[in-house]
Amino acid sequence: MGIGVVTVMFMMVGLMTSRIARRLNTNDIGRVVAPLENKIFISFVGTLMGAELLLALIYMSAAGGALFSQQFGWSRLVGGALIVIFVAITVIGGFDRVSKVFRLIIPVLMAMVIIICVWVIFENGWGVKTETVFKPSPLAGSWPVAAVLYLSFNALAIIPMI
Repeated sequence: MGIGVVTVMFMMVGLMTSRIARRLNTNDIGRVVAPLENKIFISFVGTLMGAELLLALIYMSAAGGALFSQQFGWSRLVGGALIVIFVAITVIGGFDRVSKVFRLIIPVLMAMVIIICVWVIFENGWGVKTETVFKPSPLAGSWPVAAVLYLSFNALAIIPMI
């Protein structure tokens, strides 16, 4: 249920962001997000969003480093550096290259997610079989709260891309 709710909420954030940008006829993230027509405030918001994207790159490189270490036994530094290099190569080409990469990768990722989900369901059935009992976070004790927190954390990173 949480994944479904978050998916709908991400679509809503994407639609709202793109409608605001089109209505204002701008791709300046500061103008799209800032509710005021103050140049200093708009610049501050744009800088803040840029910093959020930098943090997203740091998160991705850390996760990539951990993944490469876990799957291939490589150094986390090598895995993280590879992720940073792939992101830099993609972003250096500007919006056109990012758009082309997304058009190629997104259908492949969606197909892989569907295939893995179907495989897991057929392999394990509908019930979750786990030996470990996970305690929910005190900050997100239920899935609706966790879904909203997940969206809130990731919305700042997706709004500039939209």
